[in-house]
Amino acid sequence: MTDAISNNAANALKATARAAEATTKARVDAESTAEAAPAPAKIEPSTVELTPALKNALVEADFDAAKVQEIKTALEQGNYPLDNNKIAESFVPLEKLL
Repeated sequence: MTDAISNNAANALKATARAAEATTKARVDAESTAEAAPAPAKIEPSTVELTPALKNALVEADFDAAKVQEIKTALEQGNYPLDNNKIAESFVPLEKLL
């Protein structure tokens, strides 16, 4: 059905044709770009070498594994006491950074 005054149907057909043409052109451009693009560079895994001082610090790092496990268990069970004032105080330095 065509509106004689505004030609809505004709305008809609033109818009659809332009959209289809643009989509086809974009697809062709993407395919040609993919073909012309060089192969991605092969990335070699990097290695990190620790200094002797850091190695010693890691070996000598002492912590109470039992205490850590105890805290984890208490947190999971909801029995670990949290000091709201201490938590709030720890935010003060962070707030000052902003």
